[in-house]
Amino acid sequence: MTTREHIINTADALIRDKGYNAFSFVDIAQVVGIKKPSVHHHFPRKTDLGIAVIELHIRSLENVKQECRGKQQPKNWIVFSPFIPTLNIRTRFA
Repeated sequence: MTTREHIINTADALIRDKGYNAFSFVDIAQVVGIKKPSVHHHFPRKTDLGIAVIELHIRSLENVKQECRGKQQPKNWIVFSPFIPTLNIRTRFA
């Protein structure tokens, strides 16, 4: 895993745990084991990092979509939102 990927994964975990506004680049630097300027080297602004986390989830969903293409969907499907852990939606596919 590259430093950039480690930063993104750490940000994802902190967003889930604390929320976007409650974590800082200092928090990320401590977890990853680098200095704060190194985080800024990869992501000049917090918004850039937030976008990278969202793009990570989009790629993950695209991979799942590709894997499911052509396969029959189950009758009961549970969707878990990565951004709202308490949200569980049961959807019926026909």
